[in-house]
Amino acid sequence: MRIVYNEANSIEAHMVKNMLEQQEIPAYIHGEHLQSGAGELPMGGLVKVRIDNENYYKAKEIIKNCESTDTFNLTDKASGKLTIKNQIINANSLWLVVSLIFGAILMCMYMQSPMT
Repeated sequence: MRIVYNEANSIEAHMVKNMLEQQEIPAYIHGEHLQSGAGELPMGGLVKVRIDNENYYKAKEIIKNCESTDTFNLTDKASGKLTIKNQIINANSLWLVVSLIFGAILMCMYMQSPMT
């Protein structure tokens, strides 16, 4: 097995793994559970995507094409506009904040009600 991609977090590693599996290249992630020891381990390249030797060059080419088209980046550097992924993240963040505020209001109302 050969390492085809190194990353510090498991999100991008899973993106690469799923992308390779869509191209029918079996991929395996190693080291994703090492992120919990971030204070004690070096941060660079903890998570590795590995594939079989016979698919190495094909996988490297797929990853190179995706990196050149900024598939992994959340913002479009040329125009500065939000990409679809970033818009989804912002929408989810908005719903999280709204639900936390709503939950806090309900909790305050519950705690202020008289107990029987």
